[in-house]
Amino acid sequence: AAGTRRAALTRVRVPDAYRRTLRILGLYPLSSQPFLLGVHGLHRETERVFATPLDGLPVAGRLVRVGPAGTSAGTSPDTAAAILARSARNPLGIPLPDDAALAELFERHAPIWEIDVGTDSDSPGTPRFDPAGRVVVDGAPAVFTLASHTRWYGETLLQLNYLIWFPARPRTGPFDLVGGRLDGVIWRVTLGPDGRPLIYDSVHACGCYHKFYPTPRARLVASYRGWEEPLLVPQSIPDGPDRLVIRLSSGSHYVERVYRAESARNRQASTYTLEDYDRLRSLPHPEHGRRSLFDPDGIVPGSERRERWLFWPMGIPEPGAMRQWGQHATAFVGRRHFDDPGLMARYFAPVETPAKRRSD
Repeated sequence: AAGTRRAALTRVRVPDAYRRTLRILGLYPLSSQPFLLGVHGLHRETERVFATPLDGLPVAGRLVRVGPAGTSAGTSPDTAAAILARSARNPLGIPLPDDAALAELFERHAPIWEIDVGTDSDSPGTPRFDPAGRVVVDGAPAVFTLASHTRWYGETLLQLNYLIWFPARPRTGPFDLVGGRLDGVIWRVTLGPDGRPLIYDSVHACGCYHKFYPTPRARLVASYRGWEEPLLVPQSIPDGPDRLVIRLSSGSHYVERVYRAESARNRQASTYTLEDYDRLRSLPHPEHGRRSLFDPDGIVPGSERRERWLFWPMGIPEPGAMRQWGQHATAFVGRRHFDDPGLMARYFAPVETPAKRRSD
């Protein structure tokens, strides 16, 4: 019986976030080529921004820091490693920390968001339904946390996800396809078995603008595989005791730089609270008691973008709209998913230390 159940599990195929019908109707082999050129152009521009000295980055308004309410970096790597090892003592070997230990890890790695606030759309808040039943983001800022896992060369690693929300990405003109109501950025920390970060990455809540930031313990082995758009790896992140600062641009909320707090000017920081991502699945609603932020297709209603009328041949339903966890397709050309447990090991590998090379 156990063997039968195991065999049945291996046959399970979870549908991905791409629709083959849309790609067929959109003549994907041909229509994807202009998109691929656009991706390469975006990558070049991003690399230019990351090559600009931090003090030389343009500021449209004023730089505002929003950090976690806790003031201490907290858990040491040794303590984190002990938490991970203890929580992985289960038949599957998956790190599953209890609520208290997980909260400790989330607090330890919570970033400081340094935001170029040029308009009210750049002020982070908390999603809610207004009296008309529309989703808005306002009030005190909250960052929503969610744990996930990735497979890494025979091990299962814990990932810490942080989601910050903004009221909008303002349109820059009548031909702007990507602006609209609501915007969000996800920051993810993949922890190695030693309790230290292995790889960081970020993505917008629509699944766009996925960027990777390896630490000294991971190296890029393939920027792309097959016919797909390449990975964007604009910088690496060295180790250090201080919190990471994530610099976001005004309007687009693009990640422009990641650096340690000690190297920043002394700017007054407001605080955010850490909230469980599952709270977004049940919010007070003026007419229906409580409702999920997401519709049955995993889309935040009202966050649709005009780009959907042009980008649909790439096979992603409602491209540009804010999405629920598990619905983040991150490549227009090819197939790539933010929650794919094999994602990290497909493109990165461990860095061998001199001691390891001698023992081999």
